[in-house]
Amino acid sequence: MVCAWTAGGSAFVLKTVEIDELIEVVRAVAGAGQAFTPAQRQRIRTWQREVEARLEALTPRQHDVLLLLVAGYTNPEIADELVISVKTVEAHVSQVLAKLEASSRREVIAWVRGSDCLGARETFDAIRLVR
Repeated sequence: MVCAWTAGGSAFVLKTVEIDELIEVVRAVAGAGQAFTPAQRQRIRTWQREVEARLEALTPRQHDVLLLLVAGYTNPEIADELVISVKTVEAHVSQVLAKLEASSRREVIAWVRGSDCLGARETFDAIRLVR
């Protein structure tokens, strides 16, 4: 459901929804533009607060490392880009993983791309163009 919201969806319904409810959702979207239930909106707001809290916990340098990590840079490439040592990059990556409650770089990449929490798609495209 959160993915539907972040992707710009107007509603979220399960495959098992009754036809009458589906018709109501379609009408609501046609009239108001969105038809998320109050419970769904609350879940989305909770998710947004969690994402914001995790990102706010990052230092500016950790944020820089996160952007480069998600753009596909290796530790040595991040070190070169930010003019810091590889050991420092490794420390920042470890701190980013901890603060984002992730167990791997792959998990961080999936979380950031899935949530588009950084307005990331445009940022990552821009970084790739520079590379």
